[in-house]
Amino acid sequence: MNRLRIIFFFAALLLCRNAGAQYMGGAGSLEGLYDSETVRSMKEHVAYLSGAQLEGRKAGSEGERLAAAYLRDYLASVGVDIIVPPSGSEFALVREGADTLRSLNVCGFIQGWDPNLNGHYIVIGARMDNLGSDTYTVNGETTPRIYYGANGNASGMAMLLELAKKLSMNRSLLRRSVLIMGFGASRETLAGSWYFLNRAFSDVDRIDAMINLDMVGTGGNGIMNHVFDSYEPYKGE
Repeated sequence: MNRLRIIFFFAALLLCRNAGAQYMGGAGSLEGLYDSETVRSMKEHVAYLSGAQLEGRKAGSEGERLAAAYLRDYLASVGVDIIVPPSGSEFALVREGADTLRSLNVCGFIQGWDPNLNGHYIVIGARMDNLGSDTYTVNGETTPRIYYGANGNASGMAMLLELAKKLSMNRSLLRRSVLIMGFGASRETLAGSWYFLNRAFSDVDRIDAMINLDMVGTGGNGIMNHVFDSYEPYKGE
C-alpha cells in the first residue's frame, strides 16, 4: 500500500460519516463539523491534556504520567488493547550532569483482519511530553510560568485518540495491524521512540509506515510531511 494512500485513508476515516462524526448540516454539508461528536471529544482531550494540573507535562514528571494514564484509559475504553512489552513500558534516560530521568510509553494495538498482512504494522504516534514549567523575573518579581502545550502536543494526542476510536470501530477495514503510540520524553533526544524501536518492539522490519501527529492544531495549507533519515540515540537502560 502506498504510504500517501495510507495517510489519506486515516484522515478520511476520522471525518467520514459512517465512522460516527455527526454532521448537523444538510447532505454534503460541512457546516456541522465544528459541532460534531468527534470535535467535541477532541476539545475535551486538549482541555485536559493542556490543563494546569499537568504542569506542562515535562518529560519524567507527574504531569507526563497523568497524560500517559489518560491515553491508556481512553484507548482501553474504546476497545483498543493495551500492550505492555516484556521489557516494560517505562525506561530510564541517563542525562549528562543531571539525575536519571524516568519516562514511559503507551502502546495500543488493533489487529488487522488479513492473515497475510496482519503481521505488518502501521504506527500512529504522538509525543506526550512538553516543556513543563519554569519561572521568570519581571521588575525583580519572580513569577511561575507553565508551558501548557495545547498545540504541542495536546492537539496531536487528541487526534491520536479519536483516530484510535474510529479505527477500533471500523477494524474490519484494516488489513494491517495498527499500533497506537504515545511517546514519552520525546523532547529529550527522542528517547521514547528510541526505546520503542530498540528495546520494546521486536518486529521493526515489519513496520510499513509511521504517521507522527505533532502540533496538528496549527492552521496551514494542508498536511506537512517530514521524512527523517536518522535520529540522535540516547544513553538509556
